[in-house]
Amino acid sequence: MRIDEARELFRQAIAARRLAHAYLLVGSPRGVAGELAIDLMQRLACLDPDKAPCKTCDRCRQVAARTWCDNLWVFPIKKSRVISIDQMRETAGSKVSPPYLLPWLSDTAFAGGWKVVVLAGADRLTNEAANAFLKMLEEPPPKTLILLLTDAPQALLPTIRSRCQRIDLDEPPAELDEPWRSGLLAILAAEGGTGPVGAMAAGDRIHKILLDMKEHAAKLVEAEIDTEQGGSTADDQDDDDDDPDPDAGEPADGRREGKAEDDKTVLEARVSARYRELRSLLLVSLQRWYRDLLALRAGAPTATIHYQSHLGLLQQRAQRLTLAQALANVEGVEMLARQMERSLSERNLLSYWMDRLAGGTA
Repeated sequence: MRIDEARELFRQAIAARRLAHAYLLVGSPRGVAGELAIDLMQRLACLDPDKAPCKTCDRCRQVAARTWCDNLWVFPIKKSRVISIDQMRETAGSKVSPPYLLPWLSDTAFAGGWKVVVLAGADRLTNEAANAFLKMLEEPPPKTLILLLTDAPQALLPTIRSRCQRIDLDEPPAELDEPWRSGLLAILAAEGGTGPVGAMAAGDRIHKILLDMKEHAAKLVEAEIDTEQGGSTADDQDDDDDDPDPDAGEPADGRREGKAEDDKTVLEARVSARYRELRSLLLVSLQRWYRDLLALRAGAPTATIHYQSHLGLLQQRAQRLTLAQALANVEGVEMLARQMERSLSERNLLSYWMDRLAGGTA
């Protein structure tokens, strides 16, 4: 379903007062599924019902910034990037700060309207969290809406999937952002040196793009955390810990140090996850180049080629490859992607595979 069709479906459901209590939005949580979730929440919260979502009122802006009081976003946390039972409800020894999803949904809406919870990456629910969440899903409070965002719906419990209205969203193929896209294409299109030395040089250039992605991922996560905290400062957080708990066995300084370590671990996990998302786009872009070569070598219509801007060059290079070489290239990039997930040296992997991929250069 196109996103504009999904928007119209929700508009009609709200007008007819037939909104389901839970929707499974199948698509990228940071892409089309996240975009549709924000649009729906703005539609429910907007101060101008006739123009909802107006995108400009205070409520619409707060929804977009994820700071609206009656919306709760739940993301995977911890190093393993899971949505845990500690995020569902308060547990003994938990280091997850409130609000917790289950009691939050049970409370009355602050603004008197709809309460909406979004599980971004719902496929990351642990079994314990999923079973606790299922009970709420079976008997949700009135005027509450649950949105599950995932691009891997098969990873959800069947009992959760069956209790949600599923919407599969069409998503345009993701493209690598600039200047990374142009940088990668320049490397692939270069007629530079061949052999191990040339491969190492090409691998190093791609590795520099990855290093830039890591820095960008850190900045993105920092901006997200600032938004989630509603602009709270480090000083504000420190002030919350100034009064020691007389019943606590650990000194306040010790608790603060422990919390800092936990926060650092969560931050590192979020940056790592965001970086892997960016890196996967680079690998997809690399795969598309070699798939274009394979398609042209196999005689596919030129209209099917992804990199139309480099069609002439791709045609020339495809003719210098055997069909077996072109197929081996595609398989090689797939292997490269799998090996990167094993936390092997990215630089070494890139040098190795750039030496083995047949680019069809003169």
